[in-house]
Amino acid sequence: MRLAVVAVSLTALAIPASAQIAAPKRKAGYWEQTMTMQSPRPMTMVSHFCTDPTVEAKVSALGQAGPGQDCDAPKITRGVGSMSFDSTCRIGGRVTHTKGTATGDFQSNYRLDMVSDAGGAQSKMQIASKWVGPCPAGKKPGDMVMPGGMTVNIVTMTGKAPGR
Repeated sequence: MRLAVVAVSLTALAIPASAQIAAPKRKAGYWEQTMTMQSPRPMTMVSHFCTDPTVEAKVSALGQAGPGQDCDAPKITRGVGSMSFDSTCRIGGRVTHTKGTATGDFQSNYRLDMVSDAGGAQSKMQIASKWVGPCPAGKKPGDMVMPGGMTVNIVTMTGKAPGR
């Protein structure tokens, strides 16, 4: 479960403002995310994420730096109907390089396909997200409901709370 929290939360963390092309902003509301890890250990999990413009100013669907990570500003390029991203992060002396492609309108749906390489160990992941409506009562912007019902707030978990 701990791996699931980290893997899913990394899909919604901050992109530095210095990126050449701005990361897309999701429509405010509740998003269902289906993450499929193809390797090294195949698994699929579904989570839900509540966002608003304040959260979108702090975190991104193209997620980069997480707690304890030192990441370079990602390189983001636009293609026809897609956006590619390329980033490098250091975590405890280990370097991870991630490349991916995003498609969709970020208002009703989007999909991320990415490959990460950490010291020769490669992992492949897909994330399909769809907007399901307004955030439910009791859920605040930044809340992510993990498989099994545990709720974490991605914004406060990264130390990048709205207004900071």
